[in-house]
Amino acid sequence: MTGSNGPVARGWRTIRRIVRACLPDAVVARVRLHRYSREFRTNVDVVLPTSRGARRWLATTPDTYRVVVQDEPAGEERCDRPEPPVWTHASATSSEIAAARRVLRRNPGLGLAVVAEARVPRIRGRRRVEPDVAPCVVALRQDVADELCLGDDRGVGIADAVAGTVADAVAVLERARDAGHRVALVPQPWTGRIPARRRDPITAPTSVVVLALVPLHDVGGGSRGAQLTRELLRRGAHVLYAPLFASAEPVDLGLRTLHDGLEQRRAGDLDPDALAARTHAGTRRIVLVEAPVPALVEAAGALARTGASVVYDLIDDWSDADLGGAWYQPKVERELAALADVLVASTPRLAHHLRQLCDREVVLIPNGVDADLFTPDPPGPWPGDLPRPDGLLLGYHGSMYGGWIDWDQLATTARDHPDAALALIGAPPDPPPPLPPNVHLLGLRAQIDLPDYVARFDVGLVPFRVNPTTHAVSPLKVYEYLACGVPVAAPPLEGLAGLTGVHRDASLSRAVAAAAVAPRPDAAAARATHGWRARLDVLAAATGMVLGPRGPEPPTVLREPVRYHRAGRRP
Repeated sequence: MTGSNGPVARGWRTIRRIVRACLPDAVVARVRLHRYSREFRTNVDVVLPTSRGARRWLATTPDTYRVVVQDEPAGEERCDRPEPPVWTHASATSSEIAAARRVLRRNPGLGLAVVAEARVPRIRGRRRVEPDVAPCVVALRQDVADELCLGDDRGVGIADAVAGTVADAVAVLERARDAGHRVALVPQPWTGRIPARRRDPITAPTSVVVLALVPLHDVGGGSRGAQLTRELLRRGAHVLYAPLFASAEPVDLGLRTLHDGLEQRRAGDLDPDALAARTHAGTRRIVLVEAPVPALVEAAGALARTGASVVYDLIDDWSDADLGGAWYQPKVERELAALADVLVASTPRLAHHLRQLCDREVVLIPNGVDADLFTPDPPGPWPGDLPRPDGLLLGYHGSMYGGWIDWDQLATTARDHPDAALALIGAPPDPPPPLPPNVHLLGLRAQIDLPDYVARFDVGLVPFRVNPTTHAVSPLKVYEYLACGVPVAAPPLEGLAGLTGVHRDASLSRAVAAAAVAPRPDAAAARATHGWRARLDVLAAATGMVLGPRGPEPPTVLREPVRYHRAGRRP
């Protein structure tokens, strides 16, 4: 059934016919590329010269896809506005440059327009794979160019960009995409004459590839990998953040991190040789692997063969079925530990586990806090969804899936403190468990918005069950509570032993009572002790990273993708 006349072969031929029929047609199609739909969430307009085939585009694309007929102009269009800046391949023609600028002028909601060679889409396994795109011309709105710090680089081709003076067209496209700007793609037949990979040089003193499980924006942008990435960028490093999986969050916050030293790419799309070719000979190259997933271990090995040093950063007990149950294999973790040049663990229990694996030194680096973001003085007004109880305001933020949240303890605490309000921030389970009326599920919030909530808590909660998995946890939220001067109520977890301001008790209700009457923690001391700056200094000493003084925080913006109802997909 899989031969040249079987259903699989016929399906492939149908797909190819649809794609070939669509590419020469004339439409504007707004589509969030499937491959990036949960990772980077980019809206893309595919611009073609006639309306034939629009129905097929509508039938085969998601609800972020809109089809609009856009005819070619009969003559030269006049425009009183300044021409948008462009980045070009050396072989770009004047008509291709004019086409990119014309599309951008005629669609004000777009951030950039790209004339590019594009391969036809294909199916890999059961997943739709987007075409390779090799940009010939990239035209940007001026405000987009300014946001991406490209204002002085306009109008220079790829041939000049390789010398390091400007970003090349592929880099400009990737940076705009990762920043969440809408892209218009004008596809051209694929010839292979134009590079589809970035060639702009990496000259930072340290370049780090973060092989992560989830995208940078996952969990509101507050994961350990995301926070280490932002601190590395502040210290002058180049970071390629490469998640393996898509986001599983039920809410799309539209988070984007902007920095000219940041690249984002799926772990499966890495090209180690191309990355090594772009990197300056004097740059210290590091691969930070946060989980022993076979695909990440394979990627780390490929990067190691190009001369990069590997760091295994053990952040959780992956043998727990709720964490690594779908992929964890002890053999693969042993392979990663043997491959790694440096072993790091976030808790003493995890460090002991690594020493048992390979009898080597392990660097202990607990989780930390963004000391500039989390302060005792909330930057904004009281959030409208945050309750104002007559008694204590007890708060939690973080993940709520898995078996480690002790909902019974939360319910008991709520009943024992009837005048208090319990505000739980994060994606709740579906359906949520039955809880007393003074427990408020506020949903997921972006990391940048959390200080407005956390600084108002009277007590920060760690409502975890006590088991081997939670003993191995270094809760990020604890350091964020302490940095805001908020005392913490927690169970007797090993990873929290000895932390000033943390009140541990087998009863969460008793821990809350103790924390409520205790002196507030020294917020300034907590930020200095537990800040990511101090954590990264330890990692740099262990790995030989070359880091500079701290720069400004990489800006974060919110750009939610557009979704259309059926009637709105063909206005």
